[in-house]
Amino acid sequence: MIGIMGGCVSNEKPYSVAADSTEVVPVVQFYEAATDYRERGRRLIHIRAALQEELPNQDRRFPKGIHIEHMDSAGEAPIAYLTAEEGYFYAEDELYLAERNVALYHLQKAETLLTERLYWDPRVRQVYTDTFLRIHAIDEMHTGHGLTAAEDFSTYEIQRPTGRIKR
Repeated sequence: MIGIMGGCVSNEKPYSVAADSTEVVPVVQFYEAATDYRERGRRLIHIRAALQEELPNQDRRFPKGIHIEHMDSAGEAPIAYLTAEEGYFYAEDELYLAERNVALYHLQKAETLLTERLYWDPRVRQVYTDTFLRIHAIDEMHTGHGLTAAEDFSTYEIQRPTGRIKR
């Protein structure tokens, strides 16, 4: 079950593309949007965005940033969260993309993933990237290119590790 809350503004036309541009104009804009993914009444994921734009093809754009919280087993407190300056949701593939200054924090392990692009596939509950990344832990830092991880960052594998620094 998915719930969406927020104020919305509809454009004058259902949608349009500017004649001299390839930019798609959103059908609806939600300000201070909040979305919950629930299973059996328990909140699994909480997504917030200052601006969520619904596009004509059912894709969503988050041009002012996105914040995604992965909740504990009771659905009450976040165990991990992701932030990014921009986000997208590709409806056909049911896939999220976070871009620009992406950070994924695992609160209990005190680990942070930093990268410029991160995909989240809620169907298989994984995140992945093919770009350069850094992982900061309490006593070390890892660097590399490419990563596959559990969506809550509880486990991960760096595809091409390039460095490890002990603190």
